[in-house]
Formats: sequence, structure tokens, C-alpha cells
Amino acid sequence: MNQEEIKEGIIKKSFRFVKNHKFFIVITVFLCVFIVFLIFNDKGFLSRAKLEKENNELIKQIQEDSIEGIKLDNEINKLKTSDKKIEQVAREKYKMSKKGEKIFQIKVDSTK
Repeated sequence: MNQEEIKEGIIKKSFRFVKNHKFFIVITVFLCVFIVFLIFNDKGFLSRAKLEKENNELIKQIQEDSIEGIKLDNEINKLKTSDKKIEQVAREKYKMSKKGEKIFQIKVDSTK
């Protein structure tokens, strides 16, 4: 047997297999296409995983913003009720001082 006879034998066997197993091949191809469709379409598993990750990030951001909101509410309440807190903000943020107080500013040379 030479190479051509072997190739013809393989081709004949392949056609015979396809002829005898048409239903099996059609079902297998259909299932493969269906699985690829489930994974890669717009509402597939990959999109779902991406959306779930984004959802978890948004939930985390909401929790962080909620905590920040609580801190800001506490700061507002302190500013409304405490004279010491108002004085602290006035000194730190607006560089205000009491009458007769001396303020020393230290300038740092940033070129060194």
C-alpha cells in the first residue's frame, strides 16, 4: 500500500462514519454552538461575571460613601454644638488667632 491508497482509505472511512452517524454529529455541532453562544453572547457567562464584579465594586463604594457621610454628619454636629471645635477649625483652616496671640510660621525650603 502506498500513501495514496492509505489516504483514500482514511477518506472513505471518514465519509462512512459521517454517513452512519449523521444524527450524532448534528447534535454535537449544535451543542458546541449552543455552549459557545451561552458563554460569549451579550448576556452570557462572561458578561454576567463582569457585571457581578462591577456590582460588588459599586456596593463597596456605597459602603465607603456611607461611612464618609456618617463622619461628615458627626463633624457637622460637633461644629453646631462645640465652641472648641469651631475654634479648632478657625485656627487650622482660616489661620485665625486670639487677640494678643503671636503666630509663627515656619517656611520649609523645598529646593534642598
